[in-house]
Amino acid sequence: MASNGPFQVYFFDGPHEQQDHYRAMIDYFEFLDDCNVVILVDDWNYVDVRIGTHSALSQLPLKIIYAREIFTSENAPSDVVTDWHNGLGVFVISKVMDRGAESVKIDQFYANQHKEERVWEEF
Repeated sequence: MASNGPFQVYFFDGPHEQQDHYRAMIDYFEFLDDCNVVILVDDWNYVDVRIGTHSALSQLPLKIIYAREIFTSENAPSDVVTDWHNGLGVFVISKVMDRGAESVKIDQFYANQHKEERVWEEF
């Protein structure tokens, strides 16, 4: 992996356990570009997916530039095709290179955002 990258897009669509999402973000963070990295996390409707991702983002030296949580209805008819099956977490981050600088943690980011950034999309 070290010979590839740095990557500007990170997409996780794997197991749905907290630890899986936490470890993946922690382990692959070093391979991400320094600025304006897009992070996409599938199955955002699942609470363990959100907790694992948020836990990792809160511990890494990064600034969250943008975050959007897209939740889809669990009761969508089976014949309805949605763009984000089981939701999607979308983040744009930049690494904090100056160790003395403050990282913007996930909870700080949400506290400073308007509630409209948390989106519920019914299909």
